[in-house]
Amino acid sequence: MKAFYEKYKTFNTVLMHQVCKDKYQIMKYIEWLLDVPVMSFDFEKYQDELIRQYNQNKKDKWLIDKIYDLANNLYVGNISIEEFKNEVQKAEENAIIIFKEEE
Repeated sequence: MKAFYEKYKTFNTVLMHQVCKDKYQIMKYIEWLLDVPVMSFDFEKYQDELIRQYNQNKKDKWLIDKIYDLANNLYVGNISIEEFKNEVQKAEENAIIIFKEEE
């Protein structure tokens, strides 16, 4: 993306589609870009936003995996509802700590 911006001085999606050899891949990427607040005049802010979203997705996935494991333990009777609630709360607190350190 940085090389594209340096060459064309824009994040124009039509241009991306025209110059990219893999049309299917670029269309998936363009779809994703439409959900991102792009500021092509300030690549650093754009890059920071992408990193922020990546880290948030990583945190969300980690938390979902933890809750899934806890739900399985609840389902098979290894933990009670109260233990499940407490462990979910701990997982949320840990996610904040773990992923704050990575920033």
